[in-house]
Amino acid sequence: MVEGPGCTLNGEKIRGRLVGKTVRKVSGSAVNRDVKKQKREDHMTKYDELIGRKLEEVLTLGKELFLFFGDLCLRIHFLMAGSIRVNNVQLDKDYSKVTTTASLELDMEGDALAFYKSAADIRLSKDCHEKFEKLKDLDICSVIFNPRRAVVMVMEQTGRMVCDVLLDQLILPGVGNIIKNEALYDSGIRPNTKIENLTEDHISLLVKMTRDFTMVFYKCRRDGKPLRPFEKVYHVGKCRQCGGRITTTRMGEDSPRVTYFCDNCQNNDLTRFRKQKLSTKNSLLGWVNTGNVQKELKDWACSVCTLINSANQTNCSVCLTPKDGRPNLTAQNQFPQPVGHAFVPDEALTEQPQNSVVKKSKYTFRKRSLSGLNTSVNTSVSSSADNLVQDSDQMHAKRQKLSTVSRTQNSNPPNQKSTGTKPIPNRSVSEASNRSQGGEVTAVPDMIPPCPGHKRRCFMKQCWKENENRGRWFFTCSLPRAKQCKFFQWADTQFPICEGHGKPCAFRTVMKEGPNNGKKFFACPLGKQKQCGFFQWAVGYED
Repeated sequence: MVEGPGCTLNGEKIRGRLVGKTVRKVSGSAVNRDVKKQKREDHMTKYDELIGRKLEEVLTLGKELFLFFGDLCLRIHFLMAGSIRVNNVQLDKDYSKVTTTASLELDMEGDALAFYKSAADIRLSKDCHEKFEKLKDLDICSVIFNPRRAVVMVMEQTGRMVCDVLLDQLILPGVGNIIKNEALYDSGIRPNTKIENLTEDHISLLVKMTRDFTMVFYKCRRDGKPLRPFEKVYHVGKCRQCGGRITTTRMGEDSPRVTYFCDNCQNNDLTRFRKQKLSTKNSLLGWVNTGNVQKELKDWACSVCTLINSANQTNCSVCLTPKDGRPNLTAQNQFPQPVGHAFVPDEALTEQPQNSVVKKSKYTFRKRSLSGLNTSVNTSVSSSADNLVQDSDQMHAKRQKLSTVSRTQNSNPPNQKSTGTKPIPNRSVSEASNRSQGGEVTAVPDMIPPCPGHKRRCFMKQCWKENENRGRWFFTCSLPRAKQCKFFQWADTQFPICEGHGKPCAFRTVMKEGPNNGKKFFACPLGKQKQCGFFQWAVGYED
């Protein structure tokens, strides 16, 4: 997903490589659409006016990229998954897939600049400059970002929900859905809270956390590092502070955007923040002045999130952990480990011998797979890879044994007991499949297979390509792209068939707030007006 940091990096790379070069030729799907729209005999388009013009300046504002060619400006918006290529070489490290035809391609004195999955338009340079000058100090990625003006702008939106205000590109240009969710979580503010119900302290903290996570986002994209270790709520199943379940829902004006929040931690209470000392001057923010700080010789790494902080910072810029402090192990020992990544000390693992491995390093990198089993990976250079493979094989053997036992117990028809004498009363599918005749909870078969190359539980994804398979679900290797074993298998072949139409069911997630939020279920694949009312919980497909 392209947010402010990605657009800023794209502008920096184009500025350093192509400024001063002249456009020789234009092509792409945007040019083809304009030809059909204009219906001119000479097939001239508005993009042809760039031919012969020299690229003079490159500016970015939020998610917008402006390329100035004299009195004309080429405005690019990267939408949800836009990317750039120069001479067919990927410059940004977002690993996005390119389409067959570029949205717009410029031949600039031998260098081919191509934009994929982006929106392009020709505007007057004067209008684009005026917009940039008006909003440049509100750009969340700008070096001249003005937090005080941002706080005032946010507080003026009294009747709107805070989740909508953050995504307003005329108030905080560059903030996308990832930054929105993480900033609200870091500031402890509930997404559906009206601005009029928040104090100036709430808004100031929210703006600070928004800017802070944006800079982390920027550094990860710039250095080609994954952002996932820093995401505390976005696409995360359990809260990393309280261990509670993360609510996944749609709310606000931009309803297609998914919002993630924790009911326990995001309660608009600033008490826990008053007990902590926020980031100091020269941090990722660069605008919070808390007085003179004694300068040391070396930068330091946070003991919780491993972020490299500058020498004169006393608290981590991301998680606010003190420089010489230790992470709080109470919550980690009391609650199960969250989905995603976390760095925890070895002492926190001693109470869970089933998840531990032999370690020599001070901290262990823990990653939770979709199956709910924890895999501990030693970060010490002296650790052996054989131990990791053996640990993974053991977990896979346990999972297979669990699935075999469950299939044996559920071999009888679902509406009868194991004795076959009396029918079971009507209950929900999940309850009937999870309980035996004695009322005890039994194991549920895992419907997501392991990949043959690594023996790990696969990821379940949906196909969004423009072809006959669009919307279908499939299984693929769960490792990063560079390490995947290329395993592929369609998942919808084992989906149940709806009784009314005889078609494979649609796989969906409960988005309403409540006890069933986030649960998977099967439903009739047709529209609401034509649905047959079929419903079944998707047991065994849990994350």
